[in-house]
Order: sequence, then C-alpha cells, then structure tokens
Amino acid sequence: PSLVKEILPSTFYYCRSLTSMVIPQSITAIGEKAFYGCSRLASVTLPSTLKSIEPGVFNSSGLKSVVIPDSVKSIGSEAFYYCYNLNDVTIGASVDSIASMAFSSCAEDLSVYMFPAMPPKIDVQSSYYASFADSTVMYVKAESMQAYLNDSTYKAYKIRLYAPPTAQVINLEEPGTLSTKIPESQMNGVKKLTLTGVMNGNDFDFINRMALIDTLDLSGVKIVAGGTFDTERRTCMTSGNELPKHSIYKLSRLALLQMPSTLTAIADSALCTENPFGDNVLKNADIPASVTRIGQYAFYNREGLAELNLPANLKYIGNGAFLGCSGIRSVVLPAAIDT
Repeated sequence: PSLVKEILPSTFYYCRSLTSMVIPQSITAIGEKAFYGCSRLASVTLPSTLKSIEPGVFNSSGLKSVVIPDSVKSIGSEAFYYCYNLNDVTIGASVDSIASMAFSSCAEDLSVYMFPAMPPKIDVQSSYYASFADSTVMYVKAESMQAYLNDSTYKAYKIRLYAPPTAQVINLEEPGTLSTKIPESQMNGVKKLTLTGVMNGNDFDFINRMALIDTLDLSGVKIVAGGTFDTERRTCMTSGNELPKHSIYKLSRLALLQMPSTLTAIADSALCTENPFGDNVLKNADIPASVTRIGQYAFYNREGLAELNLPANLKYIGNGAFLGCSGIRSVVLPAAIDT
C-alpha cells in the first residue's frame, strides 16, 4: 500500500509460512527483527527508497540471495545472522558501514558483490563478532580493487575482480582440459555452462569450483574414466558413462541440470546436496532414456525436484535414492525394474 512508510519492529517475527516478500517503494524503514525467524522466507525484494537495514531484520531467515539497494547507507548488527542458505549478497554503492555479525553464520560459500567505491567500515574485533565469516569471497570492480586490498580490515577475505555473469559453450576435445579453457580469474563469472566432447573427474573438479553456475548442460558430453575431484568429504573419480558420486556437490546455485544423453548409470550420492537441511534450488534434472541404474542416495535431499520421469529401461533404484525429495508428487515405476 502506498500509504505505508514503515514496517515496524518484529512485524513478521517467526512467520514460518512466509516464503517470499516484495516490499513496496513507499517503505523507507524496516524495524529491528521485522522478519526474524522466517525460516522459509527464500526471497525478498527491497525497495530503492530504503535508507538502512536495522539490526536483526532477517536474522535466522531462509534467504538464499539478497540485493541491498543503492539507497541504503548502513547494515545493522546480525541483520542476516544465521541465514545458513544465504550464499549471494549484493551490497549497494552507498553502503558505508556493516555492523558486527551482519553476515555471520551464512552459507560457507557466501559471495558478496561490493559496489561501494571505498570499502565500508566493518567489524573485525574478533572472528566471532566479525561482520563476515573468514570464508567469504568478495567481488569488487576494477577501479576499487586496490582500495579493498589496501584496507587491513579486509585482509581476512578473498578479494576478487568482479566480472558480469556470462554464458559459456565449450567443447572438450580431450578429457580433463576444462581448466585450460576458462581462466581461473573468470571462473566465477560464469552462470550458464554448456559442455560438449569428453570429460572426466578433473573436469568435475573444476566445475565444482565455479560457484555461480545456475545452469549446467552436459547433454552433449561423454563421461570417461580417469581424473579425480575432491568434495572435502572424499576424493571421487569417474567411470565411463556414469554420473559420478558428488558430481555437483558444491554447486549450491544450480537450478537446471541436463545430463549426458549417453549416460547409463547415476552413481551413489551423485546428485546429493552438501546442505544438511536439504536443497530446493535444483528444480529440473531429467534422467536420460539410456540410464538403467540409479545408485543409493543419488538425489538425497533435493527438495526442489517436483517432477520425476524415470526412463523405461531403468532396472535398478538404490536404497534411499530419492530420500528427502519432498517436492515430488507422483512417480511411475518402469516395468523393467527388478530391484
């Protein structure tokens, strides 16, 4: 409503059924803890009229990403504290201060896009009270890079050059060569990746370090044996025509996956998520008609999958293959299944 100017403190406190919010342009202030504990609040659109973000506003919410508009000058303490799904933050150009624990205990792969020309004042009095976790990666524009690198309060963070997200189509003539096709300085600027040719474990290792990918098309790829990749829990490797274990384990933004058309098997835990609370980002992962085997816990905790089309030639589904896939409403089991 255009007459509403402010959202008062604790207005939506612990509204656990709230999933999204578009805040109107009339709003200039949001009170402390207004959305505290909204654990299913996955998205919010903040107005360009907002002046500040008060302490604890989105504390313990389910936000996955947020854009702080250029109108905002300051971000209060614990504003996004314990938003464990939050992995993508854009800080508007006018922000000049970010208080203690504002972005603490967010996703381990938190990426922050810093658009202020000069580094905002942040709290680094101790690792516990710091504005950001040490694992945070910050992206800044070329003209601001030196200012951030020279600021001692930012020394704990990885400072990288911001590049607008792009789409890449790459043919791999030889397996294990993806790292030679995309410079490491540009790997976090790729959101949509299409591969053709042949790939192995070394290529999956590189893909899992491309933090911003939301669309991955492998339909024109043949997976061959060889190479390894590390998912922090274990070292994995590839077999011929099999989607390997933990193949997209670190791709927390991946919404669409197209598997190789030559695929015959999906390995144990191939598409499971590293998020212990489940993942509802991946919406689509069509299983090719050539697949005859789906391993144990292959799709574990992929809550976002709404449709499941099993190929007619599928013969084996492992224990817990779709455990935690609460979004699936119906399944037709092929006649060929014997296990």
